Amino acid sequence: MSLYTPTESVPWWAADKLPDAVLTTAEIFLTWLRQGGYPSAVHILAGPPQDESDDSIPSSKGQADMAAMNTGQKIHLAADPEDAAGYDVDVPVVFSVADESVVSLVSIDDEPKTVWAVSGAPGSTVVTVTVTNLAGDELTGTLAIDVVPADVAVVNIVAGEPEAE
Repeated sequence: MSLYTPTESVPWWAADKLPDAVLTTAEIFLTWLRQGGYPSAVHILAGPPQDESDDSIPSSKGQADMAAMNTGQKIHLAADPEDAAGYDVDVPVVFSVADESVVSLVSIDDEPKTVWAVSGAPGSTVVTVTVTNLAGDELTGTLAIDVVPADVAVVNIVAGEPEAE
């Protein structure tokens, strides 16, 4: 194990330099903790759409910029704040939605970094999650959500090679 003085690395048994080395090492560690404990980015993870009456938390969620659901469905959203190295950090998050008539956010009591995005009227809106970094600046992550009527089907038509009649 080595301790650090402002000018050199010293062995832990160098008694004459030990107090300065301990203090300097503690300051380096505290700086590292502060930098590693604050977010540099935040993302929104979204689960698959599920029926509004289904309260099971999906086991898998993925990072996305856009999601879609039918009326009568909801999506489980989770905030994912990360430090500069990509590690998760435990900081308070705030969810908001641009148009509450399209999607309403419902908190989940025992999971402070997650919400249900519950469908409303058909339309499009944006959900935003906000965290504060070390400098006091707000960082945001966004997810665009489209809500379509439940009876609308999507059909993709792919043109094939022309055939002679």
